[in-house]
Amino acid sequence: GTAYHAFGAGSQRPNSTGVSAGLDGRPQDRLQSWFDKRQFTNPEPFTLGNVGRTLSDVRTDGLNQWDFSASRRFPIFGERVSLEYRAFFRNVLNHADFAHPERNFNSPDFARVTATAVPARQVQMEMRLRF
Repeated sequence: GTAYHAFGAGSQRPNSTGVSAGLDGRPQDRLQSWFDKRQFTNPEPFTLGNVGRTLSDVRTDGLNQWDFSASRRFPIFGERVSLEYRAFFRNVLNHADFAHPERNFNSPDFARVTATAVPARQVQMEMRLRF
């Protein structure tokens, strides 16, 4: 995965306690808290927090999406007329790739993953008569 961009432009950055916020474990086990949010505190009023734009010790998972397509042509009445069948599978293994966790420090969902990055498996089929 890549370094997690924790705080976007325009949002208030918190202070770090100096302890690593990274958590170990499978992604499925960290959905409620992707990183240790106890390692952040509100800065004093009218001051900026000391956390940088990225958290180098917190990693996001890479995408794992496999697409597949298959087609078959069936001749009808010789080579002049044929029936063609195609199938397209997006995310054929139906692997859940999680979106980035909430990065607004003042949100109740801070550090939680609430969505997926790619949709569930999608299948599109078509049949074409060629003449």
